Order: sequence, then structure tokens, then C-alpha cells
Amino acid sequence: MDSVRNRPARLQNDLAEEQLGPESEALVQLMRQAVEAEMPPHQVADIVFKAIRDERFYILTRPELKEAVRVRMEDILQERNPTYILMLQ
Repeated sequence: MDSVRNRPARLQNDLAEEQLGPESEALVQLMRQAVEAEMPPHQVADIVFKAIRDERFYILTRPELKEAVRVRMEDILQERNPTYILMLQ
């Protein structure tokens, strides 16, 4: 999310173009909080290895995201535009 810091100056975007609207800024903040609150890699590895042993294809390390997955799949099946996920919370 902070990869722009590695971009050469000549390739930087104009700061005026970088301004986010309130909804986008809220999403960015939510993503930052999620990254900071995520489980440590060794715990994810344990979950993944268990899923492999159990021959499970889909691995959700955060079961609370199942509702967002369900909504996304329903949007696809109904051929409609994606639902704004923040509204589900």
C-alpha cells in the first residue's frame, strides 16, 4: 500500500490527482487496519497445511469474511455490479 515511496521522482503522480474521496479513504484505512491486525505468518501456515492435509481447496483464514465472499459471488451470479463491501459492516 505504500509502494509509491519506491517510485522514481520523475514517475510520481501529481498530488492533486492522488486525493481520495471519503469512501476511498475509508477503504484505505480499513485495509491498513486489517493488515496491522492480521495473524502472524506461522499461524497462516498452520491453517494452510491443515487445509492441504484435509484436501480443502478454499482457505479462509478469517471466517468473518465469508459474508463478503457470499455477496461477491451472488453479485457475479446475478450479473450485477459489485456491492460496496463497507456497506455490509
